[in-house]
Amino acid sequence: PRLAVIDGALTLTETKVLRLEGSPETFDAVAFRAAFAELMGMEASEITIVSVKKGSILVEVALPPQLMARLSAMSPADLEVFTSNVQAKYDETKKSASSSSPP
Repeated sequence: PRLAVIDGALTLTETKVLRLEGSPETFDAVAFRAAFAELMGMEASEITIVSVKKGSILVEVALPPQLMARLSAMSPADLEVFTSNVQAKYDETKKSASSSSPP
C-alpha cells in the first residue's frame, strides 16, 4: 500500500507499476489513460497515475479496488501480455493524437 492524494484526499491505496518503452520526458498521460482504460473496460478518469519514473517508463497507477483486484489476480505471464497490449494501444493512441493535432 502507498499513500496517495486521490480526489483531493490522502488515501492509502494499492498500486501497480507497469514498464513501458520510451522515456518519462515523452510520456503522454492522456494517451496512457485512454489505452489502459480501453483494455480494462473502465473509464480513464478512474485511473490515477501516482508516478512516472525512468527505467524505460515506469508508470505507477492506482485503480478502484475491484479493478486492482483484476490486475492483481493476473499471473506474471498474463500481466506481461496485458502490459504489451497497453504498450501497443498507448503507442497507437499517442500516434493518433499527434497526427490529428494541427501543425
